Amino acid sequence: MTLFKLLPLLACIALAGCESTTFESMPAGVSDACPANWPGGWIAVDDQGHDDPDFAVFVGPQCAIENVSAADKTPASSALKPMFWHNAGHDYALLGVIDSYTLMAEKRDADSVPAPGYFMLRWEIENQQMALRAPAHKRIATLIVNGAIDGSVERKKDRSLHNVINANPEQLRTLLQAIDLYDDSKPSRLRWTGPARKTLDTTLIKLRKQKADAEKKH
Repeated sequence: MTLFKLLPLLACIALAGCESTTFESMPAGVSDACPANWPGGWIAVDDQGHDDPDFAVFVGPQCAIENVSAADKTPASSALKPMFWHNAGHDYALLGVIDSYTLMAEKRDADSVPAPGYFMLRWEIENQQMALRAPAHKRIATLIVNGAIDGSVERKKDRSLHNVINANPEQLRTLLQAIDLYDDSKPSRLRWTGPARKTLDTTLIKLRKQKADAEKKH
């Protein structure tokens, strides 16, 4: 799935058989209030800074996320509503694991799906681009194995690696204030197309045509 090769973050929306970290609970102090700069259309941006029409979402007024990607399109009834948290100068979006797989229309063997919990992504928006960072999965696995964090590290049949961090809301808030668990490498990005769904749809049609025409030339 292009998004998760491209966005190891919303890869937290549906990590496809590699590495993931989930949290048993949400940290104390989360809110369902939708940030003012989230609603509207968003298109994935590739490593070269170009729009990638293979993945796009539309975020409604209350921050319900609808997947409008061509291959993975799901009905609005499957929209995912994140929770939000601000901590130590950073903003986070929390996404329920099961609902995330539903949003991405991701069909996986039951053994390869992480247990119920939450994906938590660090985000920031600047110049109409959303930068997304996933947890540093390998570093977290090492911390768990060494006993620095309470949790488990599990390898599934598909050879994917899943970390689960066990902590109640207050413990999790304290943990995330004490240790930076997030990947500091180049973030994944989404570009805002504007507040209207029609603008997103029109942009996607144009980009997909351009992509199809380019592929015909090769």
